[in-house]
Amino acid sequence: MPTKESAHEIVKIAKLKGLEVEGIFTHHSNADAMFKNYALEQAERFMDFLAQLKALGLEFKYRHMANSAAALSMDNYGLDLARAGLALYGLHPSIYTQDALNKKGFKLQHAITLKAQIVSLKTIEAGCLVGYGEGYYCLEPTRVGVLPLGYGDGISKVLGNKAWGLLHGQEVPVIGGVCMDQCFINVGKIEAQEGDEVILLGDPQTGAMGAGDVSKILGIINYEAITMLTRRLPRIYRPNL
Repeated sequence: MPTKESAHEIVKIAKLKGLEVEGIFTHHSNADAMFKNYALEQAERFMDFLAQLKALGLEFKYRHMANSAAALSMDNYGLDLARAGLALYGLHPSIYTQDALNKKGFKLQHAITLKAQIVSLKTIEAGCLVGYGEGYYCLEPTRVGVLPLGYGDGISKVLGNKAWGLLHGQEVPVIGGVCMDQCFINVGKIEAQEGDEVILLGDPQTGAMGAGDVSKILGIINYEAITMLTRRLPRIYRPNL
C-alpha cells in the first residue's frame, strides 16, 4: 500500500547491497471503464507515492502504469514506459478505449490471423451426421471441408455450429462438434478444393470472425479469446508492409 511506512521500507530495500533498483510501477484495474474516477484516483495515489519516495532521496529510471487501456485513454500519466498487451493485437480492452482513440483520429491495426488449409473435402449424403455425437444432421447432400484445427489448438468445442470461417472471401459455417484436432465447415456451393485456405480468426472488417465475436459466443473477454490459442499452433511473424 502507498503509505509513509511502505515508502520508508522501499528506501531501505533499495539500499541493500547487490541490489540495483531501476523501476517502479502500478497496474490499472479499471482504466477501460467509461468513467475514469477510480483509475484517476489510483494514478494520483501512485504519483503522490513517487513524490514521497523522491523526498526520501529515492528516484527511479523507469516509472510506469500504462497498460493498453491506460495508454489508449488516459493522456496525463504516460511517464517513462507503456505496457501494451491486448493493443499489440490491434484489439481494444473496451468500447470506451476505442471511442477515446477514435476521437483522436487514430485506430488500431488488426494484427492476428488464424488460418488453416482444407485437408479433406467430401460430400456427405442427406441423413448422415457430421462429427461426434449428433451435433450436425445433414438434411441434404452437404459439401464438408475438414480443417486440422480443434480444441487442442484453442478452438473451443462450444464454437461448433456457432463459429464461421472465411473461404475465398465468403463466410462458411463451422458445423458439428469441434474435435480435439479437427473441425468441419459447410463449403456449400463455393468453388473449393483441398489445400484452399480458410481464415478462422481475423479482421472483422473483412467478414472474418474476430476475437470479439469469439468472446460474445463463449461469454469471455477478447483477450481470453486470443490467449486460448495454444503453443502447438505455428506462429508466422510478418513485418508491417
